[in-house]
Amino acid sequence: MSNANEDRSHKILSRVTITTWATTVIALSAVVVSIWTGYETRRHNRLSVKPSLGFLTQQDEAKPQYGLLMTNEGLGPAFVKSWEITYQNKPMGDFLTGWNNVRNELGWPTWIKVGSFQVIKAGQTWPIFWVNQADWKGLTEKDRQRFNQILNQLKVEIQYESIYGVSDKCHYH
Repeated sequence: MSNANEDRSHKILSRVTITTWATTVIALSAVVVSIWTGYETRRHNRLSVKPSLGFLTQQDEAKPQYGLLMTNEGLGPAFVKSWEITYQNKPMGDFLTGWNNVRNELGWPTWIKVGSFQVIKAGQTWPIFWVNQADWKGLTEKDRQRFNQILNQLKVEIQYESIYGVSDKCHYH
């Protein structure tokens, strides 16, 4: 009889052990799934506000500006950290220094405008190097060709960050 009680006790102990292990495995699995869900949620949040800057050359005379524009086709704002401007493969410097150096080298007329920004919102397009529509219509063919030559010899690199501080770069030419 004592053998039967030992077997019964051993089976009960073994069921308790199995139940304990199963509970532990389930609890650990829940913790792992919770951590993974948090990681994926954070990754999704970063992607949902990621900016995507690009350059656009607008050559439609019906538009307000004719020239080089910056566009943010991403879902979040882009915080501009630095500019690098190159003209005829010669580095000109950051935004203000670069445009001033290009302006001095070319002696360009006042009808050429440059724009600057610190933040470009999602879906926003911003002119960088352009001629106003009214000025464009009044230019001679020679001046239009000159503007297009300048535009074709420009290289612009912009480094920007997302709201989460993730860096990226955008290049024109």
